[in-house]
Amino acid sequence: MSFINSNLKNTYFALRHAHSIANEKHLILSYPENGLKNYGLSKKGEKQTLEKLKPAMLKEFKLTRKNTLTISSDFLRAQETAEIFCKLNYLEPPVFDKRLRERYFGEFEKMSSLNYQKIWQKDYENENHHYKNVESMTDVGKRIQDIINILEKKYKDLNIVLCSHGDILKITLAVIQNKKLTTDPQLVSFDNAEIRKLNFVNKNTK
Repeated sequence: MSFINSNLKNTYFALRHAHSIANEKHLILSYPENGLKNYGLSKKGEKQTLEKLKPAMLKEFKLTRKNTLTISSDFLRAQETAEIFCKLNYLEPPVFDKRLRERYFGEFEKMSSLNYQKIWQKDYENENHHYKNVESMTDVGKRIQDIINILEKKYKDLNIVLCSHGDILKITLAVIQNKKLTTDPQLVSFDNAEIRKLNFVNKNTK
């Protein structure tokens, strides 16, 4: 698949949702009917968010109300993370976009999270696979490209925080940094409540 132009006008950050009830139960949870209203943050996740995403931990990013836009998956675990993150850092409330929803895991829904390894092995072999009706990495990449292209047309010189899910953010990282989608996912995985800068804007090229 083609990738985003590397000369981005905005600085993008990936924020993975904090520890959730689905994580606590070791469940794969990707259907909207399960994730939109249920399986929010666990008590551990609420604590993680407060500890890892407070201003003292994010000084280097220089996120302010004027220069930062937060866009989140509308799944409950991401919603709650984004809302706490914005409130802690005195940012505008997040906006929600279904293109940042969890990757659709097909027949693995509500099965053990140990099954992720099977999916990731298939990813490594073929970025276009739909094993057991799983959404392919290529299809996820297209929805990420779509949202970033829109943001690049609409904004300039913003910090844009994308709050989403582990696989979505790994693919977002690949898209923004022009890496192959089949890169070993273990090398780019995100921890719960981790925020990471994905690119640097070269103001001389704009």
